[in-house]
Amino acid sequence: MDGEGMLAGLGDRLSGVRGRLTPSAGMDKITWFRAGGPAELLFQPADEEDLAVFLAAMPDEVPVLVVGIGSNLLVRDGGVSGVVIRLSAKGFGTAEAIGETAIRAGAATPDKRLAATALEAGIGGFHFYHGIPGAVGGALRMNAGANGVETRERVRVVRALDRKGNVHILSNAEMGYAYRHSDAAPELIFTSAVFEDGRGPGASRNGSADPREDRRLDLQEPARNLRLEGSRQGRLPRSCRRRRADVGTALQLHDQHRRGHRA
Repeated sequence: MDGEGMLAGLGDRLSGVRGRLTPSAGMDKITWFRAGGPAELLFQPADEEDLAVFLAAMPDEVPVLVVGIGSNLLVRDGGVSGVVIRLSAKGFGTAEAIGETAIRAGAATPDKRLAATALEAGIGGFHFYHGIPGAVGGALRMNAGANGVETRERVRVVRALDRKGNVHILSNAEMGYAYRHSDAAPELIFTSAVFEDGRGPGASRNGSADPREDRRLDLQEPARNLRLEGSRQGRLPRSCRRRRADVGTALQLHDQHRRGHRA
């Protein structure tokens, strides 16, 4: 893959782009597993307007993959063809209370930060996000949840861009939520959302309104879920295979996870 060649080929198409463009960017630098080959071109937009300009300039035949904070992403040694978009924390990583029961959060906001914002504002019902090791964009896409609460129970409206850079506003119903799934078009890139809960204030430490969550966090480190991106089934990247796996530690964490759910 030739990231420099792709960048040169796009030429003046990207003249209005303000974000960071990095050819042949190592994906191991932006994933928790610290493994994987390069992205042909990595784009980190400055804000939603910048992302729209970039998408409008991008040819349809160029593949586009959006990644979050990399907590559940394992990339193959061969890397990723086309463009990888990673929303910047500065442009998409803020969360703020916009009423007594509502919060607006950018898609790059860590789930834990969303829970903390709710706690600081005295808004209940967001404790379950505290232990989810991801960001708002991923939670919107896969209806993340824990302790019997799911994202679909908190989302009021979602803002997104399509491959042409057009803005779409989706209601909760239009997101088409099911268990760990959304029917929203795969090409849509979520940029922000408004969440709401009407149960009022009341939360314990860790941003939790549920003592079971505090107990789970005492017993269990946040799990890092695994997704294989562009890798043949059953094979790990060489960068992963080079390191010895501590089976005893894995079994110990599993036991903590099991005890945490019993608590």
